Amino acid sequence: MQSRVPQVQVEEDFLPGEAIVFVLANTFSRGKSLQVGDCYIRRSFAATFAKNVKTVVGRLSYIAESLLMVYSYRMANNDMETAVMQWRAERAERLRTNEKSWFGLTGLFWLKEGDNTFGSDPTCNFVLPPTAPKKAGAFHFTAGQVTVKAGPDGKITCNHAELPSRPLHDDQEDEPDFLYLARLIMVVIKRGDSTLIRLWDIDAPARKAFSGLNFYPYRPEYCFTAQYTGYAPYKTVRTEDIIGEVHDSKMIGYATFEWEGKKYRLDGEDGGDGLFIAFRDKTSAKTTYAGGRYLMTEKPVNDQVVIDFNKAYNMPCAYALFATCGLPTKENILPIPIEAGEMKYQDDH
Repeated sequence: MQSRVPQVQVEEDFLPGEAIVFVLANTFSRGKSLQVGDCYIRRSFAATFAKNVKTVVGRLSYIAESLLMVYSYRMANNDMETAVMQWRAERAERLRTNEKSWFGLTGLFWLKEGDNTFGSDPTCNFVLPPTAPKKAGAFHFTAGQVTVKAGPDGKITCNHAELPSRPLHDDQEDEPDFLYLARLIMVVIKRGDSTLIRLWDIDAPARKAFSGLNFYPYRPEYCFTAQYTGYAPYKTVRTEDIIGEVHDSKMIGYATFEWEGKKYRLDGEDGGDGLFIAFRDKTSAKTTYAGGRYLMTEKPVNDQVVIDFNKAYNMPCAYALFATCGLPTKENILPIPIEAGEMKYQDDH
């Protein structure tokens, strides 16, 4: 009588290697030989074969998992790089198209108590570009407040409406008052103890000549998950800006990151949607703007915050003589080069 050979059913969703191991493993306890088609496999051979196949399948599974991890890492980096490149393109586009672009800044005037006349006439207190009327109007500054009156030939609007009789809202308020005079724009700004008038020229040559920004290539190693430590409720620091004004800045916390085995920290102000960080590093005045750069992060989560220096950008003073950039504090001067983010636009001025 012919001996009965064990018949083993294999699930359809098994991988080929898993199926073989499953079949051979079931053979051990159910018979001395296994029929595969018209062939018979002895139990001793099946045991050795199953062991070898199991080892191979295990190694292949490990390799597959490793390749999947590498693929996932590269895909994540590709997504991050794509997001950074899009952010850079959008920033350049805003600088090119915004009528209040930093490249359009053409004047900065300190107000004195009393009347401050403005126009293209050289005898005015604030001399505007030749396109402006000779006697466009006057600012009246008293007790920290500014009002404005148009001259006989000055057609000025405020936020594209009639001039108000009330004091003008400055740039520290939620809705500043922007004055339009033909192709010129003016606004009151507060810096330290000073009150000034900022001037844009929509047709400024620098704005028309703008052709793009300069960046380091994207480098994923300059993106850190930093430890975030908040101040309670904040730390007040005396900071200076590029025009020499001193004012108080409120640091809400600091981020600690590690680079080449050493830890570094940066103080951050409340940027609304995250931390606003002003910093300098060993590239400053070499390949990046001498005054430093800025960086915005997302909001910290679970005492962690992502610092991506690939999104570091130049302060406005890198583009315009009439900007009033806040400078980094001494705590935010890094003793290492951050070779990521925006580079010099042109030679420092």
